[in-house]
Amino acid sequence: MTLGAPMLVALVYLVAVRTLRGRRLDGASLEGAELSRSRAAEYVEGVLDVVSVLSVLVAVLVVVAIALLRGRRRLAVAAVALMLGANVTTQLLKAVLERPDVGLRESTPATLNSLPSGHSTVALSVAVALVLVSPSALRPVVAVLGTGYATATGLASLTAGWHRPSDAVAAFLVVGGWTGLVGTALVATTRPDTSVDRVPEMHRRTSRRLAVAAAYLLAFGALVAAVLLATGLTREGTAGLVPAYLAGGGAIAGTAAGVVAALLAVVHQLASGADGDPATSDPSSGA
Repeated sequence: MTLGAPMLVALVYLVAVRTLRGRRLDGASLEGAELSRSRAAEYVEGVLDVVSVLSVLVAVLVVVAIALLRGRRRLAVAAVALMLGANVTTQLLKAVLERPDVGLRESTPATLNSLPSGHSTVALSVAVALVLVSPSALRPVVAVLGTGYATATGLASLTAGWHRPSDAVAAFLVVGGWTGLVGTALVATTRPDTSVDRVPEMHRRTSRRLAVAAAYLLAFGALVAAVLLATGLTREGTAGLVPAYLAGGGAIAGTAAGVVAALLAVVHQLASGADGDPATSDPSSGA
């Protein structure tokens, strides 16, 4: 993820912002979201209201507290670095990246860059940090709940008309990049632990299920998007709006699941050697 995620962020930006087809598809998804906005307004506002500066500070404190209570100072530092790094990166990219006016009629200002999504970055970075510092036995549950929370936030920002699908996808990939970077740093600064020779069964099983879900969701989004573009349904009329909205939702959910699945597959090895020997720790708390 360390190198692949930044490359994918660049690809998402180039396709979704710099090409006419990408702009049409993203715009159609955003307009499709408007059709369900009135029915989901209360739920959407509730989800987005959870994400604030105060909530981020509370999340940082909770993550640090969990890590320190488990005696894992390096994991506390790594988790905080991941959250801060991902969110600062998102804000920098949002300020630096340009959104040129290509002459399309768009439901939001054509030149207002909203990629990556700040709300989605916060949601997934908190989820990933919690997976990193949680006891081994709880990580699969935290991973599933965190994926659901991040997905709900990304979908809510789309339904509220705050962000396009590509914004949330790019945000999740930013978190993926920082996850890979922090993981690489943990490996480089931690003494190899030869007692850890395999991924716990629950980690492996949950990671596999999340990966399969990610593959299906991304394939669904790609297939619907391809049909919409091939038939020209994103050019005019309303026929392609709801399918475009569903395709965007598939891309958002699939990306979140993919990032968490990748972390869960390796997190036991990343955390096992940090701040102590897991062989002498309580098995119930794990690495």
